[in-house]
Amino acid sequence: MSSPRAPERASLLVPACFFISGFAGLALEMVWSRLLALHIGGSAEAVTAVVTAYMAGLGLGSLVVASFVARIARPLRLYAALEIVVALFALASPVLLQAPEGLYRLAHDREEISRVLPFAVRFGTSLALLMIPTLAMGGTLPLLVEDLTRRGGAYGSRVSVLYGINTIGAVAGTAVAGFSTCSSRCSC
Repeated sequence: MSSPRAPERASLLVPACFFISGFAGLALEMVWSRLLALHIGGSAEAVTAVVTAYMAGLGLGSLVVASFVARIARPLRLYAALEIVVALFALASPVLLQAPEGLYRLAHDREEISRVLPFAVRFGTSLALLMIPTLAMGGTLPLLVEDLTRRGGAYGSRVSVLYGINTIGAVAGTAVAGFSTCSSRCSC
């Protein structure tokens, strides 16, 4: 028999997880932008690749998961699985983002075909790799909305609060990642 406080704890756990998800998502965006600057060759191009991957992945992930979310027996379990995919990719990303180096060299050797070929290959492979975690990130909100829908209650305000919590987490993640990078480069 579950304790009477179990639903109360579960209702606090979901917003906490979504705060952490927002925090990690935007911190990773900054980290991946810096990692890609090493591979693409410029910070503006790296940020463009990361933002493109985020917007495409969040939108497509949400669209795909929303198309079958009503048939999922336990949406919070799939939510947890998607967050684990993001975490594993984050841990492996320094190695994964270096993996196409041979392909980069091959494109550079074929630069006579097109001057943009090396950049296009670097940008395209970076974008493709980052679609993995960003698709997973995009699928999380429909899963949490489905869970809230099944619990009933003030649906609209609960989703708004949940999204707000995620956004506040994103702001915090950006600030922490930005300042931690600044402090490692600056002698402020």
